[in-house]
Amino acid sequence: MSYLIRPMPIVGISKVILKTHRLGRYLNLKRKKNVYDIILCKILHRFHRFTCSFVGCYVPFGSKICRGLILPHGFYGVFLSKRSILNFGVTVLHQVTIGSNPLSKNTDAPIIGSYSFVGAGAKVIGKVKLPPGSVISVNEVVTKRWVLDRL
Repeated sequence: MSYLIRPMPIVGISKVILKTHRLGRYLNLKRKKNVYDIILCKILHRFHRFTCSFVGCYVPFGSKICRGLILPHGFYGVFLSKRSILNFGVTVLHQVTIGSNPLSKNTDAPIIGSYSFVGAGAKVIGKVKLPPGSVISVNEVVTKRWVLDRL
């Protein structure tokens, strides 16, 4: 018999970080910007960096975070690259790095598939596309693309 486990809602400073990230991403992607949008974006960016400094995370406005993100430990120690994509229902634990390799010519960032699990201390670096439902265990380092086995 299987049980549905309802994830805990994101609360506290992690919720503030996620809300400021979404508003800042919206303002950055907006095509027509007036003076008020630019001023609001500057103020929001500084407030976002200030709140991120409390928990030691780096979540830039360029990263795409879809709805349904599950953060059991909050954003504590989470680093996201500027172009990284977290699809729907991804679970991210603490001390996770999802980023690009600045030493290579190709600076593409990882794409994490829907309903994936990224364990504590895991590192996903480079042009990596994880399939939906993938599991990255604790302290695992992923630098190459995963291939799905066909049954």
